[in-house]
Amino acid sequence: MSYNYSNPYQSTSNTPSRPFNAPSSSAAVTSQARQVLFSGLPIDISEKDLRDLLLQEPTRLSPVTTSVKCFSGPDGRFCGIALIYVANAAEAEKIRVHYSGQQIDGSELYLE
Repeated sequence: MSYNYSNPYQSTSNTPSRPFNAPSSSAAVTSQARQVLFSGLPIDISEKDLRDLLLQEPTRLSPVTTSVKCFSGPDGRFCGIALIYVANAAEAEKIRVHYSGQQIDGSELYLE
């Protein structure tokens, strides 16, 4: 008797896959796409609030290529961490320059 095992999560092709958990509907995923990790966010901020902030001055990111994913703990409450998906390195740098170390609603932001 023989058993053939294949891992459905392992890619057999040499083509790069989409970034892990990258939103497919609201962010254009390209080879130049970048992710920026926000931490230290106020626990009452939503994905929409953060996205709206990034679409306004001073960053004015593209609404077509900007997406936000907020993370929650096991209890379902927002834990102050969000991953921002942008189209390219220039947009990621805009976020870093304007928001790293800044405060939103009294909470200091940390970006990676």
